[in-house]
Amino acid sequence: MVKDEVLQVTGEFTMHGQTKTITLPVEVLGIGTHPYNQKPVAGFETRTALLRSDYAVNSWADAAGVLGDEVRGSVTIEAIADE
Repeated sequence: MVKDEVLQVTGEFTMHGQTKTITLPVEVLGIGTHPYNQKPVAGFETRTALLRSDYAVNSWADAAGVLGDEVRGSVTIEAIADE
């Protein structure tokens, strides 16, 4: 892995009883040595957008019109080796 490399990570995602296979673009933020415990460490980040309707999460009346179908999310991970 190299910093700024983008990995395509595929897996099963379940929400509201609906399971779908999704692929997330995961950016490698950096790889190095943790400054406190001297163990290998790597940082990753992904962002995605899902449609509520794909997971049957649009069954209530949204009278105010404030909830859109698209939901955006992001995840940032710091992974430290467990040696």
